[in-house]
Amino acid sequence: MADSHGMSLNNVEICKISTPINGAEYARLTVADTGGGIHKEIRKDLFKQFFTTKGSGGTGLGLWLTRDIMHRNGGRLRFRSRTESPSGTVFVMYLPSTPVAQQDAGKVQSREERVAAAS
Repeated sequence: MADSHGMSLNNVEICKISTPINGAEYARLTVADTGGGIHKEIRKDLFKQFFTTKGSGGTGLGLWLTRDIMHRNGGRLRFRSRTESPSGTVFVMYLPSTPVAQQDAGKVQSREERVAAAS
């Protein structure tokens, strides 16, 4: 499926992971494209609030918000990218099959604890 940027999504996969991560089962959502990849210079900024490579066409909230929602709910968001041929980017979201409240048996983590745990 091609989009307006001329890249094509060649892999969208949803599956339940049978091997537990950190003692819990996760569903995995993988999205891969065949675009030009994400240059190394900007990878460190990808998840920063208001960071965009789309100029006035982007808000810089998409990846930042997605990662924040994932972390708040005990999930993880990872990516890998290649700018050399064959180029492209893969994002993988890990969503816990058990709600965070049930995993932690009522323990509420601060934002700092969640960020530290995700690192």
